[in-house]
Amino acid sequence: MSIIEVVKTDIPPDERLSIKTVNMRLIEVATIFNWAVNNNLVGSHPFKNAVLKIQQNDDAERPAISDDDIRKIIENLPKSAEEPSKYWVPLIACFTGMRQSEIAQLDGEDVVDRDGIWCIDINDRGDKRLKNGNARRVYLAVRHGILLNVPVF
Repeated sequence: MSIIEVVKTDIPPDERLSIKTVNMRLIEVATIFNWAVNNNLVGSHPFKNAVLKIQQNDDAERPAISDDDIRKIIENLPKSAEEPSKYWVPLIACFTGMRQSEIAQLDGEDVVDRDGIWCIDINDRGDKRLKNGNARRVYLAVRHGILLNVPVF
């Protein structure tokens, strides 16, 4: 089947590869061709900068959780003295939008008083890692009383 025939084929959307999957496969092929170009096996390749643009935003891909679902999650969090993180990590995530890895890396020095306002400083100091540079931020912890009754880990 030629490329033109493939493009004209009417494949139901639920049977198609996602754009992210196609882009990952294009990157894999481009990597092989980059190696071949660097080793003088081929002069150039057609996969250089070959990626598909994603037409929809991330919000369209993932439905939002309803307020009722969030309420059910919070009401059913396990309150175990042996593993307090199973209670506090999801609770902090619900109120702050922080990633699990960001919450798990928090330590006492990340809870800061900024001009009388308690905040959570999300940073990459020491051996902490952030998803990207934009993940570095300060969250107003008192907005939802998130620091009330938080135990020291």
